[in-house]
Amino acid sequence: RKNQTKDEVRVLAQLKDALVAKFGNVEQDALVTDKPDGLFIIDGCRVACELRSISPQRIMAWHGIRMEDGDLLQVAFPIEPHMWVSHAVQMKAPKAQEYRQRTNANELWLILHGTSGAMGWGSVRL
Repeated sequence: RKNQTKDEVRVLAQLKDALVAKFGNVEQDALVTDKPDGLFIIDGCRVACELRSISPQRIMAWHGIRMEDGDLLQVAFPIEPHMWVSHAVQMKAPKAQEYRQRTNANELWLILHGTSGAMGWGSVRL
């Protein structure tokens, strides 16, 4: 995919701002837009970042519930982020070596985020 989604652009921009505030000199490789979703160079260290959104629709899909757009009225979720994180890691871990090879990354980060304010999550904090 040549273009990142709106949420990917938002999350990567927030992540870059947080990285710059913590480390100072941070570059983003604009050529890396998918598989992984982004690449930052922090003091010479190449960090590949794969993003995973955790939205109400995705959580429902993980539980086998499929809803069409517009069908979601109100849903209460148990507070079980450890399960959401576990599922995200299980889905992305098999792709880690491919991401490392594609970007020559020193580190791989899995970044979990809500979509457009979903789940009440705020900006990136390091």
